[in-house]
Amino acid sequence: SINPLANFTWFPTPKLEISGAIGLEFHTENTDTDYRSGSLFFMDFGVNYHAFDTIPPLAIGIGGSLNDGQPPGALG
Repeated sequence: SINPLANFTWFPTPKLEISGAIGLEFHTENTDTDYRSGSLFFMDFGVNYHAFDTIPPLAIGIGGSLNDGQPPGALG
């Protein structure tokens, strides 16, 4: 499989962090089963706020993922 991927992180303020990843997956044929999975586009993101100066590694945030595939565990 081939998976081109781009990641970024931006700090618009010292306490705010915005990160993301955009990628594609191109799958090759499995020669053992003669099966080839489809291609996939995905985008992952996260926004974090570092609210506590006394605990710098701790952040409050939200994140998610968008893709053109089916949700995990879906059949069909």
